[in-house]
Amino acid sequence: MAETDARDGDLTIEAVMAALRVSKRTVQRYADEWGIAKRQRPQKGAPPVTVYDPADVARVAVDRTPAPTMHVLDADQHSRPANGNGRPDPVEPLAHGPASEHLAAALEAVLLRLFQSPPASPPALPPSSPVAETLWVDVQEAAVLLGWDVRDVRKAVRSGALETHNKQVRDWHRWRIRRAALQELEAF
Repeated sequence: MAETDARDGDLTIEAVMAALRVSKRTVQRYADEWGIAKRQRPQKGAPPVTVYDPADVARVAVDRTPAPTMHVLDADQHSRPANGNGRPDPVEPLAHGPASEHLAAALEAVLLRLFQSPPASPPALPPSSPVAETLWVDVQEAAVLLGWDVRDVRKAVRSGALETHNKQVRDWHRWRIRRAALQELEAF
């Protein structure tokens, strides 16, 4: 425990508050209810300070902390299916019979088809996506048409090499570049 008096080993109220993790008022109440020995320690040039016996504080700390309760399962708990919350599982197991055999056979057929068929390759995108013939294109479409990186198109717009509509807008996704300007740039 902290803040003990070097002379007599008693604890100040702040040390008791920290040890028990309670407020000052609760420490005072515990001293009355639980019988924590306290006394007034005189100080030179200051009012006396209330100090508490460390042994009594330790006893109260142990008494306040309840022992963990043992949880014992019922004897038949293991035989009943449960959902993890201690309640019985509301889902009944699948009954065996003609319907379940048909379902199992259908599931087996689907799994066999799935694992025996060659894996489908993801759809491949063409190296340059076709861009519809419009008067204006955005920055990403301009990059595809020119075969450039998007950053390079943005640099060209900022340097003035490409004219744009909406350049005053900070969001470059909204910039529109005239298709004719791209064709002129490709001609060089």
